[in-house]
Amino acid sequence: VQPQVETIQPPIGSAAPQNPAPRKPMSKKTKIILGAVAGVIVLVVALKLILSSVFSADNTITKFINAVRERDADGVRSVATVYLDQMELTDEALEPFFDAFSADNATLVSWQENLLEQKNMQQYQQAMAGMATSDSSSVGMLTLVDNSNILFDSYKIQIRPVNLSLYCGYDGTTVTFGNLEPMTVTN
Repeated sequence: VQPQVETIQPPIGSAAPQNPAPRKPMSKKTKIILGAVAGVIVLVVALKLILSSVFSADNTITKFINAVRERDADGVRSVATVYLDQMELTDEALEPFFDAFSADNATLVSWQENLLEQKNMQQYQQAMAGMATSDSSSVGMLTLVDNSNILFDSYKIQIRPVNLSLYCGYDGTTVTFGNLEPMTVTN
């Protein structure tokens, strides 16, 4: 006598349990492609971190202040622009600027604090309104350079020159501005 084996069938509409097919190991080509993509992602992230610190607002401000303090015209030109291209930052144009301010540490510290305050205000405005504007009576205005770099922001100090013309009806009048050497007006 043979024992009877009864099979139980699942109710209609339900799927019968299936054994998942074993996964095939990744091919060597797929592993190489995934490794290359992961390497590129790591490289881009590292590059962004490095360039963001090199071209940061803080670094730009520090370079500008140090360039003025050290009378470094090339250093100033590397981090500064002139508003509306009103003048060129030549060595001759920067010399009176250096004469007036390179040794005036209190003014340089004040400029640095003002520029850092502008940076903080820009960050606040970007967070609150998605835009950055600033107005200042400092040496210049910290501006975000409009460029196509998607990896990092770049900043410049925008200098707004003041042109001054003096006229005096009396020949030989001496005029003094701040800590500059006195100038004699001649007709």
